[in-house]
Amino acid sequence: MKWRLNLAPRTPSLRRAPGFATVPETRAEAGATVEKHLNDASKKFDEHLRGVAYRNGRGAALFVAGFAAALWPTDLLVFRRMPELQTTINWLRVAVIGIALAIHLIMRTRLGPKRPTLLLGIGGALVMAAIGWGFGEIGGPERPWIHLAYPALFFSVLAPVRIGARVALVSVLAVALCSGFLVPHPQYWHDPLTTLSLSFVASLVALVVAVGHLSFRIM
Repeated sequence: MKWRLNLAPRTPSLRRAPGFATVPETRAEAGATVEKHLNDASKKFDEHLRGVAYRNGRGAALFVAGFAAALWPTDLLVFRRMPELQTTINWLRVAVIGIALAIHLIMRTRLGPKRPTLLLGIGGALVMAAIGWGFGEIGGPERPWIHLAYPALFFSVLAPVRIGARVALVSVLAVALCSGFLVPHPQYWHDPLTTLSLSFVASLVALVVAVGHLSFRIM
């Protein structure tokens, strides 16, 4: 019997040993892990923001109602020489107080913890529309009334929302104010001061968004 020796050089196997990963696969797995952690952290942060909005939103709604009610007696002094305006101002205060209390009660339902920012945004838009209507009833853009409502937009600075939601929130509030002022009173569209007022509101929206986002980043 003859024995044959195989002296040909053996080529090393390129098969991956079990339990070992290549460099690209390791990087891909690490990237996926980091992305998962970032997504989880983002979701937890969003839940935190909803919790902050829910806890503070109920108090904010009560504050608006209480503030409007507390200043009601001062109308007798402020409008003592303008009694023709008193009825409209009274209805305006009733509307603001009623909307704020309604939002407070809705926030105490099951929907409150799930959609606090949405509920507060709807309530804020209704309040701003009511203010626009009330001030439009007692004077046009040549009078000071509607311009006294602009600082109310800064109330949204406290909203615990990201930049996209903040832009939407402030824009909706501004549109609600201007719509309440102009839609029921189409004669104001032809006033030369209307364009100036709208441009000022637009610039104020940008300012409120910037200040609110800066406060959010600090938080």
